[in-house]
Amino acid sequence: MANHLPVKPQAWIRRSSHSSHRDSSPPDPDSCSPSVGDEVPRQFQFAKFALIRHGRSVESPQSIPKPHSSLAPTTNVLLICAWGVVAAAFLFVIKPNTPITLAIVGAVLGAICGVMQHLSFAQATNNFSAASSFLDVRRAFKATTWGERYIRFLYFSKFALIALAFVIIRQPLLRVVLGYLAGYFSLMFVREIVTLRDAFFLHRLSRNQAHRVED
Repeated sequence: MANHLPVKPQAWIRRSSHSSHRDSSPPDPDSCSPSVGDEVPRQFQFAKFALIRHGRSVESPQSIPKPHSSLAPTTNVLLICAWGVVAAAFLFVIKPNTPITLAIVGAVLGAICGVMQHLSFAQATNNFSAASSFLDVRRAFKATTWGERYIRFLYFSKFALIALAFVIIRQPLLRVVLGYLAGYFSLMFVREIVTLRDAFFLHRLSRNQAHRVED
């Protein structure tokens, strides 16, 4: 029986050993090259790793949120003009004219509100520069100590102007309302002037961040 067993040729054994040796060797890099659809993600991963390694941001300029329009310098300049014109109309155009005392008190309260806003911007500059909606701006204010104080003081200023208008004008009710509005618009006018520099700073900060990403 032993003489009838098939004997493997030496050449076949050598080929088998060579093929098994090739199977255990690492794959050929050319055979593992990515397809056309896989090249872009892999190249992007390498580029992303290189940017992170060199300390650069990998976000695109479109992914950087712009500050809300209420924080834009253009909006602040327009509001300064609008509040100033309306306050002047209540004081000098609309008859009977509103007592100047209300406008002076409103301007003082507006200066205090503007300083509080400025201090809040200084405490959370990144939060305000990333605020893309009105609710985000309000949350940024409430996240800081001076922002909370500003919101409370603004409510206090409104009630103080209403009370002062009743004390100074007394009657009729329409004149009281017009006096309050004159004081309130004076407050807004001075507040926007105080915070105008912060609006330009936030705009410049957002623009610089976009330029760094593009570079």
